[in-house]
Amino acid sequence: CPQIANCNHRRCSNPADNYCEWCQYEIVDKQYWRAYTRHKDGHMKECRKTCSWRFDSTRCYPGNCTDEVAQSCVCTDGFGGNHCDTITEETSVLYAEIKLHTSTNEILTTPNDPNDPGSEPTKWTNNKNFGEAEIEIRAKYVASGYSTTGTPPPQPDPTGVAHYITDFNHGIIYGLITVDYIRGNPDANNTFLQFSCPGNEDSPINVNYDCSRTRHNNSQVILPTFHHSDQ
Repeated sequence: CPQIANCNHRRCSNPADNYCEWCQYEIVDKQYWRAYTRHKDGHMKECRKTCSWRFDSTRCYPGNCTDEVAQSCVCTDGFGGNHCDTITEETSVLYAEIKLHTSTNEILTTPNDPNDPGSEPTKWTNNKNFGEAEIEIRAKYVASGYSTTGTPPPQPDPTGVAHYITDFNHGIIYGLITVDYIRGNPDANNTFLQFSCPGNEDSPINVNYDCSRTRHNNSQVILPTFHHSDQ
């Protein structure tokens, strides 16, 4: 029986009817349990690479292998790469606002519409008495393939029986607020105040992500004393 690539066991009565009885890494003869399949040429004369758990194949998750074989992998919208584990969409910032407060509760707010947090022009004031700032950013990351218009991937199976993916989460894993205070020469006199926001790899946040320093939880930012021409 002549060799068949990636076949563990061949059977034939002569070279013309040589076929594969069991492919390499074929644990069980069903989808998601075999890294190679012999069922795609109609004659079991080749073992074709499938979407699988193997590092040298493609996990295709989140995605779908429409024909089981690796070449048929289509990643879910919002993901790409060989294994579909590369994020291709941006996080959506839904709300962004900073309020500067004086001790007499005078307030300077930017942007004018926090629900439209695009690029904003510089806002000027002649008030030097701002002593604290409230900052709030709200965001979400939901890949479009998980919306009602997309095609969802197969559900993970914690038992590993129905799919080799046992768990999957995606979302925002980290946030950071940076306050840049500039006086005179920016290179010499910058002050950076940085504040971490919730999220980690084990518990990514898809929606309702809040990154804030506010008065209501006593985390507002205490500012240096302002001089004219500071930024």
